[in-house]
Amino acid sequence: MVGLLDIAPAVETVTVGDLDVPVYGVSVHGIADLLGRFPELRELVLGKSVDVDPTAKLGPDVAVAQFATVGAGVEVGEGSVLYPGVYVAPGCRLGRGCVLHPNVVLYEGTILGDRVTIHAGSVVGEDGFGYATHAGVHEKIPHSGHVELGDDVEIGACCTIDRASLGTTVIGAGTKLSNLVAIGHGTKIGRGCLLVAQVGIAGSTTIGDYCSFAGQAGVVGHITIGDGVRVGAQAGVTGDIEPGLEVLGSPAIPLADARRVVLATTRLPQLRDQVKKLNRELKVLRDRL
Repeated sequence: MVGLLDIAPAVETVTVGDLDVPVYGVSVHGIADLLGRFPELRELVLGKSVDVDPTAKLGPDVAVAQFATVGAGVEVGEGSVLYPGVYVAPGCRLGRGCVLHPNVVLYEGTILGDRVTIHAGSVVGEDGFGYATHAGVHEKIPHSGHVELGDDVEIGACCTIDRASLGTTVIGAGTKLSNLVAIGHGTKIGRGCLLVAQVGIAGSTTIGDYCSFAGQAGVVGHITIGDGVRVGAQAGVTGDIEPGLEVLGSPAIPLADARRVVLATTRLPQLRDQVKKLNRELKVLRDRL
């Protein structure tokens, strides 16, 4: 795959402490020329580059693209790449070799291990969906926790991972998320899990190691899913699952039972006709009595 360093030259250098960080991207003036028909946009673009707080610590060979923002106290490990539009809030820590694709947002205090990849448009560390209803008003519950992603985690495009109300939302080492996956606040996902597109995990759920969730599977909050569980597409998990089980359906049930349910469902029209026939015969017998 072609990366930022392959297609964009270093257009300037930003000094952060004692380190000179190359800024990669298209010439600012070139962008302004392309947007010459829109003076208001030209004013926004000209002169803009990167915003790296002087207290941030960037390791060797870190590449920061234009229009990226790195907040106060941030630590970025050696060889990491921040594409255009990335926002890293104060207090975040990124390990070595991380790649944040365009418009990724890391909220305050987010921690990434080594070699974490987050694809375009994903948000990590936003407030969870937590409210307390009082006198007809949904009062927001503060979320003061954070998110931690382990080594070699990969997050697809347009995913959301909520910060915990207290404590930590955790994605274990080697876990991979496809696009449009939503992880609720305080959830803890183990190592080596696979979550396919549009999976939703509600808050405070604990998921073991090497679990897999097929597309559009949904999981309620405050339950425990054991190691090695496999959840089928569009399944609705409503309770704890023992390690090693395969489940399917909504509500999710063991795979063998779900297959019987599906088979029976395909026979419903025939069974309906049989019941109607039996009712007619029963009526005839009653009339004879």
